[in-house]
Amino acid sequence: MRIDKSSLFRTAHAIYKRAETSSFAEALKYAWKALKLKARMAMEVVEFQYKKLNGEIRKASGTLKNIAEYIKGNSGNKTREDLMCYFDVEKKGFRSFIIINLI
Repeated sequence: MRIDKSSLFRTAHAIYKRAETSSFAEALKYAWKALKLKARMAMEVVEFQYKKLNGEIRKASGTLKNIAEYIKGNSGNKTREDLMCYFDVEKKGFRSFIIINLI
C-alpha cells in the first residue's frame, strides 16, 4: 500500500491549525491513526470507536469499500481535513467524526 504523505500532512496541519493539539507531532500521531483506519476501511468493514461531541462513546462499523454508487460527485462543498467520513453499515448512512476524537 502506498502512503499519501501529502494527505497525511494536510490532515495533521488541519488538526494543529484548529488548536486541537499542543504540538504538530501530536497532530501527526492522530493523522497517522486516521490514515491507518481509512486504509483498512477501504478494504473491509472495520469496527472502531470515537467520542461524539456530547461526550458519548460511539461504537461504529464502517467502510469505504464500494461506496462510489452512493456518491453522486462533488457537491462543491469544501471538505474539512480534520473530519473523517465513512459509511455506517449498521445505520445505512454516511457519518463523520473529528479525527482527534478517534479512540
